Amino acid sequence: MSSGLKPPERLSVSEAAEKYRFLNNPGAYIGPWKNETTPYLTEVMDVLDSRDHKGCILAAPAQCGKPIWIETPIATQTGWKRLRDIHVGDMVFAADGTPTKVVIETPVFLDRQCYRITFDDGSEIVADEAHRWAVNDAWAHDPYKLVVRTTAELFGKYQITTPAGKVRYRYSIPNAKPLVLPEVELPIDPYLLGVWLGDGSRSDGYLILGNKDCDHIESQIASRGYETKRLATKGNSQGTAELVAVSRGGVSLRKFLFSEGLLGNKDIPDIYMRASESQRRDLVKGFLDTDGVVCKNGRIEIAQSDIPLQIKLYELLVSLGAKPHTDSVIPTYSYKGEKLQGKWSTTLAFSAPDASEFFTLPRHIQRREDFRAVKKERPTHSGRRFIRKIEPVDSVPVRCIGVEHEDHLFLVGEQMVPTHNTDAIINWMAHTIKCSPADFILYQTSQTVARDFSRRRVDRLFRYSPEIGKQLMSRGDADNVFDKHFTSGMMLTLSWPTINELSGRPVGKVALTDYDRMPENIDGEGSPYDLAAKRGQTFGSFAMTFAESSPGYETSNPKWLQPAGSPHEAPPCTGILALYNRGDRRRWFVPCPHCNHYFEPSFKYLDWGGISDPMEARERVVMLCPNNGCLIEPKWKADINKAGRWLREGQKISPSGVITGQGRVSNIASFWLKGPAATFISWEELVVKYIQAEQEFFNTGSQEALKSTVNTDQGEPYVPRGLGSSRLPEDLKDRADDLPEREVPANVRCLLATMDVQGNRWEVQVHGLLPGDTQGMYDVVVIDRFHIQKSERRDADGERLWVKPGTYLEDWDLVTEQVIRKTYPLADGSGRHMQIKMAACDSGGKKGVTSMAYAYWRKLKKEGLHGRFLLLKGEGSPTAPRINLTHPDSARKDRMAGARGEIPVLLLNTNKVKDQLDQMLDRTTPGGGMIRFPEWLPDHFFVELTVEQKDEKGRWVNPKSLRNESWDLLVYLIAVASHLRVEFIDWSSPPSWVAPWDDNALVFDATDGEKRFEIRQKPKYDLKKLAADLA
Repeated sequence: MSSGLKPPERLSVSEAAEKYRFLNNPGAYIGPWKNETTPYLTEVMDVLDSRDHKGCILAAPAQCGKPIWIETPIATQTGWKRLRDIHVGDMVFAADGTPTKVVIETPVFLDRQCYRITFDDGSEIVADEAHRWAVNDAWAHDPYKLVVRTTAELFGKYQITTPAGKVRYRYSIPNAKPLVLPEVELPIDPYLLGVWLGDGSRSDGYLILGNKDCDHIESQIASRGYETKRLATKGNSQGTAELVAVSRGGVSLRKFLFSEGLLGNKDIPDIYMRASESQRRDLVKGFLDTDGVVCKNGRIEIAQSDIPLQIKLYELLVSLGAKPHTDSVIPTYSYKGEKLQGKWSTTLAFSAPDASEFFTLPRHIQRREDFRAVKKERPTHSGRRFIRKIEPVDSVPVRCIGVEHEDHLFLVGEQMVPTHNTDAIINWMAHTIKCSPADFILYQTSQTVARDFSRRRVDRLFRYSPEIGKQLMSRGDADNVFDKHFTSGMMLTLSWPTINELSGRPVGKVALTDYDRMPENIDGEGSPYDLAAKRGQTFGSFAMTFAESSPGYETSNPKWLQPAGSPHEAPPCTGILALYNRGDRRRWFVPCPHCNHYFEPSFKYLDWGGISDPMEARERVVMLCPNNGCLIEPKWKADINKAGRWLREGQKISPSGVITGQGRVSNIASFWLKGPAATFISWEELVVKYIQAEQEFFNTGSQEALKSTVNTDQGEPYVPRGLGSSRLPEDLKDRADDLPEREVPANVRCLLATMDVQGNRWEVQVHGLLPGDTQGMYDVVVIDRFHIQKSERRDADGERLWVKPGTYLEDWDLVTEQVIRKTYPLADGSGRHMQIKMAACDSGGKKGVTSMAYAYWRKLKKEGLHGRFLLLKGEGSPTAPRINLTHPDSARKDRMAGARGEIPVLLLNTNKVKDQLDQMLDRTTPGGGMIRFPEWLPDHFFVELTVEQKDEKGRWVNPKSLRNESWDLLVYLIAVASHLRVEFIDWSSPPSWVAPWDDNALVFDATDGEKRFEIRQKPKYDLKKLAADLA
């Protein structure tokens, strides 16, 4: 029988994967596919070639870490290492320059989507799409606040072209601080070595110093214990120079250089590269005193034709926190009428706010200071690296490490930049091509993604799995981007979900990847899965439709309870989990290594002792066996996964591994894998990412990081915080504390007042802030609640009239006396009082209030009190930042009337801030961001905290228009606290206005009768009375 008629080999998909698929990338050979690496995929893959099912669903977490290319250099205390050679226990450097221990390492990841990130200094780093970067966002409300973004999130958003055609860059990474290293014993003083490297004779060790600088440099060398002697004066067209010999204790510099192997070989020995900061600075100062210049533009430059030496100088500057640029040129010159080329030369250029950190020569330091005096610099550009380009590159082997440092950042690359499931389809595709030929179509989320998948994944499959690649037809038009033709007659198509692409000719094998990132409905015709499944109807039992994704949709009913008879049912939501519920509902169970009882590894069983510090919590992570409470350490994860089993709904498994019970029957095999079982993310990393997301939610009110880690890391549907909350007023009242009435409780560091303007009153609430357990956390306690209702205006009977904030400016004077100037006694009985740091008031809503509020602010400005008063206004756009300080007014009447006004108004995205308040109301641990209430507050206070709820679109609403001032006033408080940057306070070293009472700038002794920082009015003089007195 000819080879062309030979029947296909009978193998399961998992068997074919191990036999034929090779994972190979340029620069690293990893080897063949191994099913034991991801044991939970074996059954999933084998179902794909089964005639018992027409569909297969896989809901699973995105198995990703934060990888970068394994060949990336990493700075260590002893020199450079490649990332592939870094292991747990090694010491690398954190962003603040301090050494930090590596505590997590992952295996090498292959076939990842990779990008080359290019910075404005020309440096480059290759990382995968999931690598997390701590960046400054120039378009954010606070452009100096570090935010964490993945490479994929940065891609396509890192620049904008203005209408004038100028390119502006959005993201930047602050320069690393100087490396912190111990002082070492050096054979030659570093300053002297730098001088010789810059202006020394390579062969005999003499120094050749310019005449105008010779005295200063000699004095610097002498101060370091060396003797100098001038031997001769040399002159040329550029001036005169002194030939200087240097010695110490009778031993010449030449002998020192010879013993270190430097004579005739200018170099910086490794011991100097990892010396202390002051020693490294001395070496650079010596070099720049002799070979550096300060240009007219203020930049410091070094021209160097010795390339190895230039590379060492570059590294030294980076290790000192500088951001050098390199420019390479080949100079040309004329000699006897002939144009010749000079030696290839490189210029290192950088900026430094303080030139004395890099020079000792007074003239260089003065030139730099003169430049700063006449031109305002942009230090942000020299103090950070802007991302100028992000471009896809061929996939390279990547891996990630985790460090012990509190900010979890480490330095990567020679520039020391600070950084932070489709395999089942690929294997099914390979099995189809080799063992079971049939037309196959793969739907990606978009045409762009399909093109990229074809080039990076499919083409690499053919290239590095030769038995699969052999099946391609040899003619030129058989291997296109979106369709591939094989010798068996099979055709492979890569497509994307549009109505035209989903309604073509019949295809027996259809796959949809990243399903929850596809449209829910295609042109009103139905879901992508249902439309794709129709393409295989004519193939009967030979058809298979496979969809895989991590969950991406929110739970539609947060009050849903697990039905007693359906323990494997997923919560109600659209997307991949809705498809999972159609099937036989299989879940992954693993045995406890201690009691052998099987359970489903889920994030809810991870325990870290409630610790809020991510790195401390990481050390405490264990899995709690839900059967007997056994503590399962992370080291057991791989072993219990190898013994794992898929169970359909209705099945049970004994400790000995025997499966019993009638499983749910469906023509769809559906699988749901939770994050703790996924191979490529550790339990520790799951917990760290969750804690960091919780802290981001607390600080910003944004749920995006939480949603991302719950969906893509934990593999669960996300329940929005506050959605459908069943909080009751009596429950909040039960939490109230026995606190003194209208006094400042112990450990309250500052007072903030917020006001809500009603038609005929101000509702006022005063709050105290207490330090949290960690930076970024703070507690709140309600100190007072009252209203301002009676004005100083009187009717005909002498009765005081009600206030009208939208009509009478004089009524606002009551705010000054009853709120801004109000103080509260400390609860320690000392007689001391605390002033209110700031009062904030809603400026919108009621007619006339805005104009009166602006007028009141101007009045306060004349009295010097405007710094203690802030106007607030809600922002309706759901995409608006959480808070945004604006100046909407303008007092100008000329052609510049549209210019920025003088009155600050804080705009707040009320939906986002209310999300944060909702979370704080659920917290009950002191120091963890909770809100405390005194028992003496009236019942209506607690009722007002429970009237708002979220609608189906996730918006906070007051459906019955009930009073909700307690809620709104706490919302304003959170916005004001963020405006004051309370979440960034280091409570171990706080500013004076939030210091402990004895050091607090706003605490004063009330018996003295004078507040601190009280504005004193200038005395007014009565000139008429003065004249009478003089007469």
